[in-house]
Amino acid sequence: MDQARAAPEAAGPAAADRAAAAPEVVRAAADRVAVEAEGAAVVVGAAVAEVVARTACSSARSSAWPTAA
Repeated sequence: MDQARAAPEAAGPAAADRAAAAPEVVRAAADRVAVEAEGAAVVVGAAVAEVVARTACSSARSSAWPTAA
């Protein structure tokens, strides 16, 4: 168990570099996920807005038709 807790430097310079870069890699991945989620939200929002607009236009056209008396 002590070996698992040993400093990354003990495993070599490459392992130490990876360990030092790990927080930055995680941050970059989180940023990418956030950007993708924001993009998806924009696409979904646009789709919902289009459906609402089409429904409103359809309702307006239907109510504009003359009704038989």
